[in-house]
Amino acid sequence: MMRKRIERGGALLLGFAVVLSAMILPEVYAAEAVDTQRECSITFSVSSTDYAEELAGAQIPVDLYKVASIDVSGNYTAEGSFAELDLSFTENDDTAADVWEERAADAVGMIGDTAPTAEISVVNGTAEADGLAAGMYLVVAEETSTDYYNYSFAPYLISLPDNDYYDGGSDAWIYDVQVGLKPEQTERYGSLQINKTLTGQNVSMGSEASFIFQVDITTPKGETDMKLVSIDFTDSAASASAVVDEIPAGSQVTVTEVYSGAGYELTASDGNAVITADETASTSFTNEYNGSWNGGYGVVNNYSPDENGQYVWTSSAAEN
Repeated sequence: MMRKRIERGGALLLGFAVVLSAMILPEVYAAEAVDTQRECSITFSVSSTDYAEELAGAQIPVDLYKVASIDVSGNYTAEGSFAELDLSFTENDDTAADVWEERAADAVGMIGDTAPTAEISVVNGTAEADGLAAGMYLVVAEETSTDYYNYSFAPYLISLPDNDYYDGGSDAWIYDVQVGLKPEQTERYGSLQINKTLTGQNVSMGSEASFIFQVDITTPKGETDMKLVSIDFTDSAASASAVVDEIPAGSQVTVTEVYSGAGYELTASDGNAVITADETASTSFTNEYNGSWNGGYGVVNNYSPDENGQYVWTSSAAEN
């Protein structure tokens, strides 16, 4: 974290270093005045994030809004739609980051119909916005999705130019700034439909039959889960189905019929599927009545992994 205040001013230099969101930067005395006529640039990169590999294949739209001008002494003046934005200096190191996150959120609320100063897209993990006037900018990266995940990005404020004195570098002004993005990842989900067909039924049991399926799930992160699902026939219908919702996208799913009902024999199955976000994958099973007059009884026990990865019982339901 850097905190800088240049000589003759009280300017706040804001950066979005690879691991932090908008923050205030500490005091320092810069060696020279700001060249307010010099053009600046920002290069964005996802290479330092935990999700660099996946985000490298995504397109991330980024809008830049100039919220304040800067004078040669490093003093900021909020302008345009952002004229009421508070850019005052804060001495409290413990709350500075929170203050500037709130100010970035305030700036977003002031955008209204204001057109972005620059619009770019991060493609193949990087993008550059150049030809920017010196000043303070609001950076708004739009939410984006990949095959398996959604990514959102907190807005933040950044100063052009900047310097890296407190990172062990020079106190000279940097007019071509490199910054990272810190995304928040949330899973996308899909569903699984298990289809059951009966080619004959045990009418002696009143056309009632229950079938139990074990659903084994392996997510793209290698995490595993298991669910037990029941499909019940209560009339003379020849087919029925059950749906399992909120399975992480990209999961490999294997469905096994573990109970085939009283007097029924499994004759065909297709129990493998890959889950696609916002879609429903399907598996299918066919059973034939084998002529048995025997009834049956079963219990569906549901288990979920605990914090140690061990499956523990969560609920059960009786099945005939």
